[in-house]
Amino acid sequence: MIHVSQIATPIDILIDREFLALPFHVAPKLFEQMYSIHDSIRGKTLPLLYALLPNKTQGTDEELFKIVDQYIQHKPKYVTIDFEKAAENALATVFPQCDIFSCFFHFKQCELRLRKEFLENADSRHTMKNLVALAFVPQQNVIQEFYSNKRKCARRIR
Repeated sequence: MIHVSQIATPIDILIDREFLALPFHVAPKLFEQMYSIHDSIRGKTLPLLYALLPNKTQGTDEELFKIVDQYIQHKPKYVTIDFEKAAENALATVFPQCDIFSCFFHFKQCELRLRKEFLENADSRHTMKNLVALAFVPQQNVIQEFYSNKRKCARRIR
């Protein structure tokens, strides 16, 4: 069972641009995961709905996004999520037209979890510093620089 609580009325303000689908690892006892779905409206990020999920499977995430899809007038062009593969796969299934991006904050959290690897491996440190530096590259060059760094990384780590 998925429990959805709508915050904004009507939820069809959920754009034809972008929304954030953020799973949280803190949920009431009967549920394993909580999602908070936000939209950027007039330069402010606002919560639109919360959803409590019984598990963290791709199937359940797909079910949630199908529920969300029923309430929105426009399909999202962009979705920002954390680093949950089930969520990424579910979004790609339900909203195949949208681009899926990962959250910079959660990227930095993942980086911190890999601290030991960075302390012991200079190539890993260099690669992560290059990825973080992408935030400061002019927007029109980010994708090109990402793939350039990816090629360099593959050559160094072989």
